Amino acid sequence: MPRTVILICFLMICVRLTAETSVEEDYWSREDLFDKQYPMITSNITLHFRQNVTGNHSGCYLWDSSRELADYLERSCLKNNWIRGKNVLELGAGLGCAGVATACLGGNVTLTDLPEMLPYMQDSINRNIDNIEKTAGKIRAEILYWTDKKKIRSMSRYDVILLSDVIYDEDYVRDDLFLLDSF
Repeated sequence: MPRTVILICFLMICVRLTAETSVEEDYWSREDLFDKQYPMITSNITLHFRQNVTGNHSGCYLWDSSRELADYLERSCLKNNWIRGKNVLELGAGLGCAGVATACLGGNVTLTDLPEMLPYMQDSINRNIDNIEKTAGKIRAEILYWTDKKKIRSMSRYDVILLSDVIYDEDYVRDDLFLLDSF
């Protein structure tokens, strides 16, 4: 039986933040980090994230399109929770707002991004794990380079692929297209 993949994209052009930071620093005690909350209104859940407004990676910030995608997913599951039990991949997850929200809706989510974002994705999971477990959702984070053809081809198949704010530099469009073609 053929598999159907639902691809949900909220693409916006965003500006890369340029301040110098290092993954080696003690992220969780820095003054340029602050907590951001995102309420899932219909689910009566509040998600918690820690963003870095001076980070040198665009994924360090909770972008509007990620919150809008999370809101869309939540509203689309009101009458019939089509996401519960689905295997979901979030590409370029950053803080993972859409993926965390999807896990809170009962999805089995894999957040992916570059190595420097792994501490942020894991922190988002840790801050929201209680809400995720209440809904029987599952979530994990892993590193994924969009040009790693071998890893991409060896990955599990996913029912839903989420992307939000992933095109911010025209130099990466070719990688984006290869990646999407691989699934």
